[in-house]
Amino acid sequence: MTSRGRTAFYLISPAVFFLFVMQVYPILYALYLSFFKTRGRSMSFVGLDNYLRLLSDTDFWASLRHTFFFTAGYLVLTLCLSLFLALLLNRRMKLSPFYILVIFTPWVLSPVIAGTMWRWLFQPAYGVLQFLLEPIFHKTLITDDKGAMGIVILALSWRNLPLTTLLFLGGLQTISSEIYECASLDGATAWQRFSKITMPLMKPSLLINILINTIRGINVISIILSITRGGPGRATEVLGIFLYRNTWQYGDFGTGAALGILMFLLTGVVSLIYLRTIKMEN
Repeated sequence: MTSRGRTAFYLISPAVFFLFVMQVYPILYALYLSFFKTRGRSMSFVGLDNYLRLLSDTDFWASLRHTFFFTAGYLVLTLCLSLFLALLLNRRMKLSPFYILVIFTPWVLSPVIAGTMWRWLFQPAYGVLQFLLEPIFHKTLITDDKGAMGIVILALSWRNLPLTTLLFLGGLQTISSEIYECASLDGATAWQRFSKITMPLMKPSLLINILINTIRGINVISIILSITRGGPGRATEVLGIFLYRNTWQYGDFGTGAALGILMFLLTGVVSLIYLRTIKMEN
């Protein structure tokens, strides 16, 4: 190794060490722990029993189904709203800095604070949004299965809207205004400019947002835990809540580790599909 190579190695070694301690080691330890049955401080090797027990557990499949519906609803709502906001902000309206400040306010809140706020908004006795929506739905939304799922989808979309909007806005600002001017001179309508110019050129930003928000939807836990704790019943028990209950409430760290590994594999599959899509686009 040359002196330049050694210098580069020394410079990046702290970051590599930090990455290993914070990312790689926990994954490896979770994989190791998933092959054991834990009882307090005692551990007994059970092989793949934790995985087999999960795959035969109806609650696991129910939480997987809830995760799918939650992620799909959250993804569609977040992408549509953030793209709409990015298009508005890209027009450079008056008071745009103020609008940006308002839109990005949720990002500075922790998921627990955001979830607590949304729980209060839908409290049956004093919730403002519950009071406004009850004449329309004629029920307490947070105690209804579909209503509770809608609330947690709306809450996470509101919490993560700023980052998605920022990524879309960055993509829009890379599109030259001359392209739109030429299209307008050729008689293209606003919808044709959006569908034939904006969306094709926004594909990289769109794919990045799809990947980030899909991973976020699969691994969500804190904001749902703050709002519904997986209820009513198990209506909003996604994989993250199911993992929390098995690990911390029931003390079954082996099963919790196995579930964590399955979630890691699910996230990896989504990432590989994304990377393959990017490669096909290029």
